[in-house]
Amino acid sequence: MAKTGLFGFGYINESIFYSKLSDLLGRDVTAQDKQLIHNTVQRQLEDGCLEYYACDGQGTVSVSSSAPRSAKAILAKSVFTGLYDRQNQQILAYVCQQAGGKWSSVYVGARPAVFGIVSSYHIGYLNFRNFAQANDFICALHEVLLPGEQWSFPRSEENPALLRRSTKYQILESYLRHTFAKLMLEYKAPGSDNYGKIVFSQDKRYCYFNTGLLTRYAQDLYLTGEVSGLREDGIFTCNNPKFVDSKITLVKTYGFAQRDIDPGPGTASFYRKVSDIVYDPTLTIDFTQSKLEHIIDDGIRRGRIPRKYTVTQSGQPVPSWSLAQMLHNSIKTACMLAQRDYKYVVRSGICRRQAHLLRRADSVSDAHLSFRGLHLPSGFCAGALPPRRLLRPGDHPAAALGVHQRAHPLQAGQQLAQPQRHQRGGSAHRRGR
Repeated sequence: MAKTGLFGFGYINESIFYSKLSDLLGRDVTAQDKQLIHNTVQRQLEDGCLEYYACDGQGTVSVSSSAPRSAKAILAKSVFTGLYDRQNQQILAYVCQQAGGKWSSVYVGARPAVFGIVSSYHIGYLNFRNFAQANDFICALHEVLLPGEQWSFPRSEENPALLRRSTKYQILESYLRHTFAKLMLEYKAPGSDNYGKIVFSQDKRYCYFNTGLLTRYAQDLYLTGEVSGLREDGIFTCNNPKFVDSKITLVKTYGFAQRDIDPGPGTASFYRKVSDIVYDPTLTIDFTQSKLEHIIDDGIRRGRIPRKYTVTQSGQPVPSWSLAQMLHNSIKTACMLAQRDYKYVVRSGICRRQAHLLRRADSVSDAHLSFRGLHLPSGFCAGALPPRRLLRPGDHPAAALGVHQRAHPLQAGQQLAQPQRHQRGGSAHRRGR
């Protein structure tokens, strides 16, 4: 039986949805309200009267009653509930498009607030009012960094990640996202090497942390931002981060204690021993059906592998066994190189919320490996490496994510589509390989 009304629009957690709706109305939600919502939403679904929030090539968000040509351009879609809040603003039900084309559960909000939420731009736990503000921040940050690194992908590079809305310097954006996430998840864990590495102003309104980056004068680059939604477990959102390098300003304007900012918190730590990130070529690589499905089938379904490697010139799909054979050959070559030079392969980790300490996988079958162009799924936990390494002069920018310029196209596409898997670590790693 087909779902109708609000349930036909998307998945709804009724307790959360109606609790928020009650806050907007300033009263309890009645049975008549629910019936009105059902009838109003169903009518819009039947007539195709949805509103689409989409972004253009510059990241500007607009609202239209017509769906954009590309489904990937849609950030969210909404319907009117038939109700108004206490300020007489229309109350909308809306869903947001997530990674892989999936839709979120149904949210509710007043029309202006919905536009603000959809228009805002998030870099992990760093939040900006809109895309333009985020892009200006990233560009300004790039201007003060120590020269010598390439922080963006060339537009000609066939990288599926470039299809998503992102700032001018995608690699720098990814680096900040995962470095701050690492600190966020561990700064309150006493057993972690990152304990206490986010500090707060005395009134808890602002936070201050070390990005691990260096300015053009080889000084540590710290950011400060507004603390929003601080929870008991320490998780919060950092709104409108800024580069403020004056300690006097930090004390007098932002209210930080001198002892907390001088000398300031340390850089994020991603590993304790070099052996944790050096690949042992004597271990056996254990392929399983589920891992091949993840790399190949999921990679195709989620657009991680460029189409020209999955479809023949005649338009027929490349058989899975053929892609698997290419993968095996690439791994074999990578292992041969690793046996001769360990620096061809580094271990990288997946940051998991519950993980506070680095643990070593028992075998390569549990490891997440980056063979300068090879990406294998893993159970390796807690982020062993930083989001990217510093490029050496002449390096292809893809190497920033562990992908070599001559890597096989299949693996290069897979790797580049997942910059979030790679994490950047301590200062020792920044000195080069």
